[in-house]
Amino acid sequence: MRGGLMRVRTSVGVLLMGAFCQRVPLFADDLSTLIEKGREAFHSDNFHDAERYNRLAVEESERLGDAAKMGEALGDLGGVLLATGRHAEAKTTCLRALEVLRNAASKGYLPVVLNNLGALSSQNEQFVEAESYLTESLSILNELNPRDPYRARVLNNLGVLHYATGNNKRAEKEFRQAIDEWERERDPRSPEIVPLLSNLGGVYVAQKKWDAATTLFNRALSILSGSSSLNLAGVLDNVGTMHSARGKYGEAKEAFRRSYLIRLDAFGKQHPAVASSAANLASTLNALGEYKEAEDLLNGALQVYEKTFGSQSFQVLATLEKLTEVFRKTGRENEAALMAARAQDIRFERSHVVSANALR
Repeated sequence: MRGGLMRVRTSVGVLLMGAFCQRVPLFADDLSTLIEKGREAFHSDNFHDAERYNRLAVEESERLGDAAKMGEALGDLGGVLLATGRHAEAKTTCLRALEVLRNAASKGYLPVVLNNLGALSSQNEQFVEAESYLTESLSILNELNPRDPYRARVLNNLGVLHYATGNNKRAEKEFRQAIDEWERERDPRSPEIVPLLSNLGGVYVAQKKWDAATTLFNRALSILSGSSSLNLAGVLDNVGTMHSARGKYGEAKEAFRRSYLIRLDAFGKQHPAVASSAANLASTLNALGEYKEAEDLLNGALQVYEKTFGSQSFQVLATLEKLTEVFRKTGRENEAALMAARAQDIRFERSHVVSANALR
């Protein structure tokens, strides 16, 4: 599945036919049909059906001994698992796909699997590993077809990586290039360009280029007019961040609330993207003095982050610091001290990890 990470720090409904459910023997072209239906489901944000089709495609490709299709089916399944926040299972599946495809005759789907592995590694702060996967993906794409529009997705993920490591200048360049390449090869009003526009807007927010950011966000929102897709949630998060940075907390609250509800409806509470929107919303509520809801949202986000990224992750550290602030504002100094101590321990541990830049 030509997907992968499509947002800044941190990217149906066809029912199974009875014959598939009953394990009736499949016709020769049904493996390709399963893969395509899985992709249709994925692009409609119907991850349950996408996973079901992908798993059937993996089983059928194994039965047929078709290594290339098996690599595709595994790669698509890894993309679904990544999108639904199941990072450990996603990485295992993508690594299996990588092994199969490296030994297959065709390299055509290898860049997709490498891109998803790069996205996973980046989200888990394994930045050197992420850059290795992503640069290899670009290299293979250049070898196969330097005008492949999928390059835009890989460039986007490189931009996300460099934004996460504080290299805004390089991130801006990669997001701009991704947008240029997508517009050259595909419809510039396609919803698939929205995350690219939003991510570049996020860089401009960090640089306090408010007008440039607003122009990009407005273009993205215009493309998604009337939609309540997950792409919209990503744009709203960046819009909320811009409003918050400018002290417009009422507008920020509205944007973050909409993002949170879209993601909550799609995934439920135990998803890292939902936790991200919850933490953003909580920061704004804290600024507005709405401490009870802020605390509840942060506690929920903390549990998800610990489970997904580990107890020493940046996400956990940032959430503990936000909880410390809430406790101090509400006069709960003992609880604030405990949270601050946990945060200090994590900062100490993280300070002894060699930075990604130092390894380059």
